[in-house]
Order: sequence, then C-alpha cells, then structure tokens
Amino acid sequence: MRTALVLVALAVALVASVLAGILVGAVPIAPGDVWNALWGNGDAANATIVRDLRLPRVLGAAIVGGALAVAGALLQGLGGVAILDGTELAVAAAIVIAATAAAIALARRLDAFALGEETAATLGVDLERSTAAILAVTALLTGAAVALAGVIGFVGLVVPHAIRPVLGAAHARLVPASFLLGAVTLVLADIGARTVLSPAELPVGVVTGLVGGPFFLGLLLRQRRRMLV
Repeated sequence: MRTALVLVALAVALVASVLAGILVGAVPIAPGDVWNALWGNGDAANATIVRDLRLPRVLGAAIVGGALAVAGALLQGLGGVAILDGTELAVAAAIVIAATAAAIALARRLDAFALGEETAATLGVDLERSTAAILAVTALLTGAAVALAGVIGFVGLVVPHAIRPVLGAAHARLVPASFLLGAVTLVLADIGARTVLSPAELPVGVVTGLVGGPFFLGLLLRQRRRMLV
C-alpha cells in the first residue's frame, strides 16, 4: 500500500512539474495562452515558444532524469537540456522505456546481489550473465540520456539514495520510483536553470551539481562516521 501511494505521489509530482516547466520561462505567457499554444491556436510566437521550445525541452528533461536515476539504481544495486525535435524524443523515449522495463525484470537478481555474490550464486543467479545484462541496460539508459542532454551529474547518485529510505532496497519498487523521482528532479532543475538568471540560462548540470554536491558530501561524511564507529 505504501509503495502504491509513493508511486502515485511521484506520478502526480511529475505531471505537476511538467506543467510548471511548460508554463514557466524567460518569456512570460499567460496560462490561457499556453493552453491555446499547445493546441496550435492563438499567437504564432507563443505557439513557437511553447510547442517548439518549452514542450520538447521539458519532456526531454523528464526522459533524461528518469533514465539517469534508473541507471544509478542499477549500478548501486550491482555493487542544460538541449532543444530537441518531438523524432529524437520518440527514439530516446522508446529506448528508455524498454531499458527501464528490462531493469524491472532484473530486480530479483539485483536483490540477490545485495546479499553478496556467493549467496546470489547459491540462489541460482548466473553472476556473469546478470552482470552483463545490468551493465548493458545501464549503458542504454545513460547513452540515451547523454545523447539528449550531455553529461548531467549527480542525478543517478542522489535519486536512488533519496528514495531508498522510503521504499526500501527491493528493486521492483526502487526502479520505477527512481524513474519518476529522477524525472521530477531534472524537470525542476531545468526550470531553475531557465529562470534563475533569466533571460540568461544556466547549464542544467550546474543546478544538479549545486544540489547533488552537498548531498554527496553528506553521504561521504555519514559513511566515514560509520567506519569510525
């Protein structure tokens, strides 16, 4: 029940963040005009800004964020967004959806790896094939993300660590939750990159670094305290 509530909440947050990303930008456009522009009505300039610039960028951020977060969840279990055309997005979305489905299919093997390689082997997990499959799926996810948006740091590290205390370490829950939270995270980061210094734009990686850097430092300090204890 808890898992379902968390996933629904993340899905709602993703929809809200996507809507915010379409509504907010360097050029102020009234919500009603944004709605008309999405359907090809109203002012031609607004339609260009909303349909050709904001919408592909926001959808691209969601795809990239979800892909990086799932890739991060897979690797942890194993031991500025560019303006795009609605074709590049379709190809990337197809790759990410297929790879995410494969990641969910690998969930039980990842759970076994968490118990140690010897235990995983005794549970019938083929270590070499499973490792190769996990790395292949990770490569697909990160490759699609980098092809769309370039190098964006910390999403794959921070998101799975942030959701794990809420849902636990079972990857059947962790992978889809990571995808949703990663998508939300990068859409919000992209909004910040577009608006903080408007009309100038920050690289999205700067925003994720500002958030992810302190989080990563906190993880290192916590790990050090555990080792000292």
